[in-house]
Amino acid sequence: MKIEVYFKFIIVFIYLLILIGAMIVACNDHDTDEDIPPESDDDTGESDDDSTPDDACVDEDNDNWCYPEDCRDNNPFVNPGMIEDCFDGFDNDCNSLTDEEDPVCETDDDDTDFFA
Repeated sequence: MKIEVYFKFIIVFIYLLILIGAMIVACNDHDTDEDIPPESDDDTGESDDDSTPDDACVDEDNDNWCYPEDCRDNNPFVNPGMIEDCFDGFDNDCNSLTDEEDPVCETDDDDTDFFA
């Protein structure tokens, strides 16, 4: 009985080690110059110290839009492809207009009960 418990523990431990190893490999950004972070690396000079091109799009929120087009690149629900939410106080579609300022939100509904 004890041998079966120890064996299961060892199997689970090995599985976790493999999983953690895979996560570490997946999270590695492959930058070969540890002194220069990829976002500030300009790739100039005789040797290119990483594989990131100068004009690479860094999409912080993974919504397929990058700054400056994505006015809030830390929120995947705010980008030029979104429809303006007329009651949240944010510029959801990155057109520099919020709620009542946005033509999408024009209505004769002064009391916001969804009836004109």
